[in-house]
Amino acid sequence: MTIRNRLKLIALVPILLLLLLASYFFVTSYINYEKAQALKTALSNNAYLSKSLAEVGKERGLTALYMGSDRITYKDLVEKQRISTDNAMRQLRAKIVTDKGNLIPFLPNLLGENTDLNKQQYQLLLNNISKLSKIRKIADTPNSDFKKVFFDGYTKTLSTPIMQNLLQLNNFALDTEIASLVSTLSQLYTVKENAGLERGFVSYYMTKKASMAFDEIALWDEFKTKANIFDIKQVTNPQLRAELEKVLNNKKSRELLQELAETSSAIQTDVDNGDYAEEAIDWFALQTQKISLFSKAELIVSNALWHKADTYLQKQLSLLAIASAILLLSLILAYLGYSTARDITRNIQELEDVLNKAVADMKESDQYLSADTAHIENIELDTHEGTKEAYKFLETLVETAKEDKQIALQANEAKSLFLANMSHEIRTPLNGIVGFTEILRSTDLDAEQREFLNIIDKSSENLLSIINNILDLSKIESNKIEIENIVFDAAEEFESAVETYAVGAAEKNIDLNFYMDPTISPKLKGDPTKIKEIIINLLSNAIKFTSYGGTINLKIEKVKEDEGTTNPRIKFSIQDNGIGMTKDQQERIFDAFSQADVSVTRKYGGTGLGLTISSQFVELMGGKLELESAKDHGTTFYFSIPLEEVSSTGTNYNQAFTDMTICKYQEDIPTVLDNYLASYFEYFGPEVKHFESVGELKELSDLGICKTFWLDIDKTKQNIIDAVANVDKSKLIIIANVTSRNKIEEMGVSQDNVIFKPVTLTKLKAVLTRTAATTPELVEKALQSQATQFDAKVLVTEDNIINQKLIKRVLEDHGITVDIANNGLEAFEKRRNNNYDLLFMDIQMPVMDGIEATHEILDYEEDEEVPHIPIVALTANALKGDRERFLAEGMDEYITKPIETTELLYVLNKFLSDKAKNSTEAADRSADESISTPEPEIEEIPIITEDEPISVEEVSLDELILNDSNKNKKILIAKKFLLERRILTKVIENLGYDYEIVEDMDELEAKLATGDYDILFSDAELITENLKAHNKDITIVTESNEKNEIETIIKSHRG
Repeated sequence: MTIRNRLKLIALVPILLLLLLASYFFVTSYINYEKAQALKTALSNNAYLSKSLAEVGKERGLTALYMGSDRITYKDLVEKQRISTDNAMRQLRAKIVTDKGNLIPFLPNLLGENTDLNKQQYQLLLNNISKLSKIRKIADTPNSDFKKVFFDGYTKTLSTPIMQNLLQLNNFALDTEIASLVSTLSQLYTVKENAGLERGFVSYYMTKKASMAFDEIALWDEFKTKANIFDIKQVTNPQLRAELEKVLNNKKSRELLQELAETSSAIQTDVDNGDYAEEAIDWFALQTQKISLFSKAELIVSNALWHKADTYLQKQLSLLAIASAILLLSLILAYLGYSTARDITRNIQELEDVLNKAVADMKESDQYLSADTAHIENIELDTHEGTKEAYKFLETLVETAKEDKQIALQANEAKSLFLANMSHEIRTPLNGIVGFTEILRSTDLDAEQREFLNIIDKSSENLLSIINNILDLSKIESNKIEIENIVFDAAEEFESAVETYAVGAAEKNIDLNFYMDPTISPKLKGDPTKIKEIIINLLSNAIKFTSYGGTINLKIEKVKEDEGTTNPRIKFSIQDNGIGMTKDQQERIFDAFSQADVSVTRKYGGTGLGLTISSQFVELMGGKLELESAKDHGTTFYFSIPLEEVSSTGTNYNQAFTDMTICKYQEDIPTVLDNYLASYFEYFGPEVKHFESVGELKELSDLGICKTFWLDIDKTKQNIIDAVANVDKSKLIIIANVTSRNKIEEMGVSQDNVIFKPVTLTKLKAVLTRTAATTPELVEKALQSQATQFDAKVLVTEDNIINQKLIKRVLEDHGITVDIANNGLEAFEKRRNNNYDLLFMDIQMPVMDGIEATHEILDYEEDEEVPHIPIVALTANALKGDRERFLAEGMDEYITKPIETTELLYVLNKFLSDKAKNSTEAADRSADESISTPEPEIEEIPIITEDEPISVEEVSLDELILNDSNKNKKILIAKKFLLERRILTKVIENLGYDYEIVEDMDELEAKLATGDYDILFSDAELITENLKAHNKDITIVTESNEKNEIETIIKSHRG
């Protein structure tokens, strides 16, 4: 037997038996549950039926007295009883339940079980109630037949149907105890009904003083026999029997029954002649008392039966729940067994497919030997041995795959290392090329030589770009790329990336349209370098693949906030109408060293790394680079990344120019630039009037409402350009490509009134601010609410002395009292012994670092139950995730070094708002400065980070040279390599400074001893400790630097 068949047998047979057993218990429990429900419903109905039976029997007896007296006496009693009977019948109609309903109606019918009440019997009774009035009418008719009224009327029409419904209980004898109670209750119903019949029948003859015939006497005997059938000894429940005996066998009850028996015997002696010694009303009263007595017994038995039925019902309900649970479990197990068997069968089949594929692949290999697969080709997977053999074969394949993967990883690592080394090695000769090119450029060149030099420049630039891309790719593949998280000027950074390609786009007559959502905060926190690189890569591709006269639209807008944060997502989209891509090309466009196809690479050039690197950068910043494209219809690249908005004290231009009117040329179908400008103007607030014809221009000019007239001369008709010659040139605002300078000169418009494309937010703000009639109130409301002076005490924990002094000076400028701690342990001790309003905590420090110190302070505050003092992390790192990491360690905020004033004020206002000083004069002065300077630059506070060497004599490239110097002194160059000396001399000559060169390095100390020099450019290995000790007033630069870096160093020193 195979594994699959054994599994089916083991799993399904027991489950099937359990399923059948559970089904049986479920069905039987459900049937019994429904019967118990029917019994309780019947008992509930019988309470109203029994009352109705008693009232009908009483009316029937009083009617017999009434008819026996020839309708002379008892009329009032009859009328009164009829009212009581009607009330009972109305209640019966309202309360009786004829259909209880089944939860699963088809199940009892399927099994032939009766679990419901007889609705037809109930309905027959309810229908007969309406006949009561007819019976009464006959009874009230003189000379009407007594037996017809008594038997055919009251008994047959009403009493008998009521009795039939009462006796429906007999259908629900669910167990022996319930059957005994049902039998007892049925006897009591019979006793009451026959006692009523005996009472009424005999009363008629006694009232009429009529003798009884033989058949009438026999009928009386039948009534009397049935009225005495109840035997209390037949009650099996001792407790119930005791309760019944209290009712039926007490002294008063025995006396009543004894008296009734004697009266009955006395009446029997007089039935022959009709001369009854007993009064009919006395007989009626005795029988009525007997019926009342048995009604009490009926109530006792009914209650006992109700409790027993309820107990039985709860028991069946519990059994039903258990059976349902077992049935459900059986079904689940059955499904699991079936699905498991099916899955195992499928797994075996899939394993067989895998093995067959593996064998087929091995056969296709050049190193294939038939012996390698002979043992696996004909195995039987349905057996244990076959499965074991298959898994052994798969284990061999996995081991082989591991080895192949390890080899591939090593090869990839070697490739990355090779790329990095190659890139660095190429830079060395490339620096020589760039250096000599710079030297050549300063010599006298003819036109051809200058063209050759430009080609060398361009080639070097392209080569450097390729090297940088290869380096970025190798870093990404090695997971060495880190995302910064620093504050930057959004407009400045984004616009600079776009402006880079303004000339390139103009050369191909491409419309480069740029829109930056003005609601984006001026200051954002993220990695501006990576974002700019992405924008530059995408713009470069767009210009490269867009034909002459095409269009490129770059849009940056705020879309939404991330869930659970207050940071918005900034969406970047670059759209072009270039060559586009097919679906297949789009699928591989982000692969390294890949372009759309070989023909694209051949025609347009490039390495195919730009999009790969950009895509990886976007993912590292929390977004995804996506595209939409169609062949020959252009491409749109877009992505959105979360960037934290930093509150700024800069100018708010929203609705700042509502008092001015702009007149702008625009055709019926607006261009993309027209739409972008409309969005800008909607934000800035000026009223815009459009004109398309010369007539409309003249009309607006005559009205004198236009502060300025705006024209995009690249899109404006010539007749309009000719017409604006009559307009005041100071009112003309011209938008143009850089290639349209001749047109602008012909129009005689000042360069101040020209906006060269791409139109940026900064350019628009500058033009609007300059042309506004009055200086609008542009001071941002946040400036008024953001304090700059604080009456607070702050502890700064920083191990670097220079950084201590700088931070202390900055905080004191804001009115803050500053205390200094040199390490985390000292900060903890000062926190314990002093009260501060805020703590600045450096992260990397000796003795105890910032994280550990924070934990100690938090534990102290918790243990001593003292108020928490906010802790702000100070770190030179600005990587993505740092803020979340520091906050998770218990810090309240973090700020990066070098500290930016805007970020510092944000932190101070966040934690020291209650310590802010109110200074109206300071606020007014700040407001005046804001109005006069629309775009104040944010001052950065230089901080020497932990990684920077502290040196007095020797100044590295990244440090600012702050020493005072004598401008009459010279610069000394002591470089071993000729190329470095020549580059330095050329740069210094162009800057206009005096210098000398040391050819013999042995003369270096002697030259310095003359005191004629204040700056020394030298190699690091030439600088000895002795030389530094004797020349402390000389700035020594030991790095290889480019032209702009050299210029920065000298100007920083010389001023």
